[in-house]
Amino acid sequence: MMPIGGYLFDKIGVRWLVVVGLSLVSGAIFQYSHVSATTEGHDLILPLIMAGAGMGLMMMPLNSHLISKAPRDLVSRVTSLTSAMQQVINSFAVATMVTILSSRVTKLIAENKLVVKGPADMQKAMLTVAPEAFGYTFGIMLIVSITGIFLGLFLRRGQQQPGEAVKKEAALEGLH
Repeated sequence: MMPIGGYLFDKIGVRWLVVVGLSLVSGAIFQYSHVSATTEGHDLILPLIMAGAGMGLMMMPLNSHLISKAPRDLVSRVTSLTSAMQQVINSFAVATMVTILSSRVTKLIAENKLVVKGPADMQKAMLTVAPEAFGYTFGIMLIVSITGIFLGLFLRRGQQQPGEAVKKEAALEGLH
């Protein structure tokens, strides 16, 4: 989807690619929130495809949009800062989701008065509470992704820098 996203970015800009991409991701997260102990591997194929397609459709155009707005002399700094920021945010998001999930599992075990004395008890407890805990965690992720869709509506193509149209035309003529 990244090449398609790049092509469409040149034609329609970033806004609708982010909205459609995050909508696909949100649809996948919604499906993940309904996973149960009886869910099989083939049940996860469609949400995996949707999540991958959505991310591919929006990430490259979003990064291109960000870099295109940076002054030419700062592009190398913006690129490295963007990469570092993505790594930090990804780490923070994973840590937050794991914390939410483990807290929810602990709370559900206590609420259901499940006694965990050994590995067999833990396995039984997890089969009881894990689907609800995962559903809760994916529900929070769904809220975050839907918020991202609404924020994506505020993205705009932006104004070209003075002389950019002339530079683009010169570059295109050089290719012919």
